[in-house]
Amino acid sequence: MRLNDRVAKLRAFLADLQYPAKLPFAAWGTKGFDFWLFLSVLLKEVRPRAVLELGCGRSSTFFADYAHAHDAIYLGIESDLRWFNKTNLDVELLGFGKRHLVHVELAPDGSWYSLEQFKAASSNPGQFDFALIDAPNEKRFFAGPAQIARYFRPKDGNPFGHRDDPAGLAAIKSVLRDCTVMMVDDVHKMHVFKTLDRMLTDPNSYEKHYFIYHPHPTTTNALCICLKRSAPVVDRMAAILDWVGVRLERDYRPVDE
Repeated sequence: MRLNDRVAKLRAFLADLQYPAKLPFAAWGTKGFDFWLFLSVLLKEVRPRAVLELGCGRSSTFFADYAHAHDAIYLGIESDLRWFNKTNLDVELLGFGKRHLVHVELAPDGSWYSLEQFKAASSNPGQFDFALIDAPNEKRFFAGPAQIARYFRPKDGNPFGHRDDPAGLAAIKSVLRDCTVMMVDDVHKMHVFKTLDRMLTDPNSYEKHYFIYHPHPTTTNALCICLKRSAPVVDRMAAILDWVGVRLERDYRPVDE
């Protein structure tokens, strides 16, 4: 595509961005190159039919790319209009269209997503066999008002929900009844760690692996990868990790008891 065509496409897309939200104004930490390589290989090995993501960002481009290459379903749900617009722009300019992402508002009481909008977006309970749960954001994830102000603007509305909201966990469980892989970020927080089994239909049929990473030099986060024991990828995990050079922990518990 010629440069002029790309510029024209970008201008047309920017004109469609939802007002008043624009684009994010601060960068978030990331999981690093090795993790994204691992995610790509894991998707290739599992070959999911449908992927669900709560909280969009860099991972969304990998999921959209996978869905495009393998004729799969990818649904990314985002409550923050700035990140919704930004991720839509990323996916659109990669040539994957706008069909993957849905803006779902947080509930008025700040509990979780709007259940009505979430159910409308997911529409077919039990269809997702791969998921990444990385939202909603929580106020207690941040050190104080100054850090919150770095990432959010009051005029954009309330950005916070609760990862351990019972109705939200039940909604996730209802759409992941046939899930082969469920990845949950921020499990270094005890209350998030305790949600893992509450989102799985049969927790004993899964084994858990933990990826420890540093989104910032002084910050340590953890992501849990729940793998269905009967899935062929379980027998391949050691070889996959050796090839991509990623270490996963099996015995992990958060320190913020």
